[in-house]
Amino acid sequence: MMDYTHFRQLIEEELASVRQQIETLTESLQVQPDYELGEGDPAVVQWELDHAMLERLQAHEADLQAALQRIEEGTYGICEVCGGIINPERLEILPTTTRCIRCAQKR
Repeated sequence: MMDYTHFRQLIEEELASVRQQIETLTESLQVQPDYELGEGDPAVVQWELDHAMLERLQAHEADLQAALQRIEEGTYGICEVCGGIINPERLEILPTTTRCIRCAQKR
């Protein structure tokens, strides 16, 4: 069985960074722009971009938490489709992946 200490550390560091970004964006989104300014107003556009980024970060946070859970359960690095081992180099680049490269390409 492979030692996933390195991947746990990698994921935990990324999770801390993502949570900090979520906190910062959440604070900036507390002030909603005045939609009276119009749809194309830079303040409105920026708020909408920040809101979309927050949603992406929250999804990434959930993926990171799921990866940590798989490490705890002993299923990390195992393809959810074919049950094969996910190449550690793939996990290094994409630590939240749940599919080996072959199954990911079939998708």
